[in-house]
Amino acid sequence: NGVMPFGAAKAALLGAAGASGGGVAYEAIGTHTFDGSTATHSFTSIPQTYADLRLIFHSAVDGSNVRQSYLRVNGASDSYYANSYFYQYSGNNDSHTTAASQTLMGMNGVGWFTHSPQNEIWDFIDYANTTAQPHYQSLFGQTAQNATVGWNWLGMAQGDYANGTPAITSIEFYATGGDYPNGSTVSLFGIGAAY
Repeated sequence: NGVMPFGAAKAALLGAAGASGGGVAYEAIGTHTFDGSTATHSFTSIPQTYADLRLIFHSAVDGSNVRQSYLRVNGASDSYYANSYFYQYSGNNDSHTTAASQTLMGMNGVGWFTHSPQNEIWDFIDYANTTAQPHYQSLFGQTAQNATVGWNWLGMAQGDYANGTPAITSIEFYATGGDYPNGSTVSLFGIGAAY
């Protein structure tokens, strides 16, 4: 995993907190750009020195394909992931809840437009906690880029891994139904000092 350079951007992000020596506010851990030939990427050996993690995903569009993200933590592939989410589109609202019976974290059932890029922000709060279940909360959205489609998607989600794998040390990133389009990116950030 490459480490993103900071320069002036880091100073702008840290602002007063960085200037006062109050600790790292927002720091890049790694980023990956998909080339259209793979459906997975893993962030491994995640430092346990931050309070929270933030993962930012952008799905590009390659022809008529767009992919949403699914995640696993610490290599766990068993059926103990639970997810709840709601979203709004074209004035309609919908929601889904799954018990701890899924093999991935993610918003399964959202019918993304295939011709428009979409973005997701995943936060893992207190991810280094050695007693709490690994959990996330996220925002996701998609802006329609087709004259025949006049609405956008916007939603929120939360979920956890409910089989006792505390302290997130790796996050595995998955697409379903095909490879991530060329130019799609995923970046991982650490936020704040460990609790």
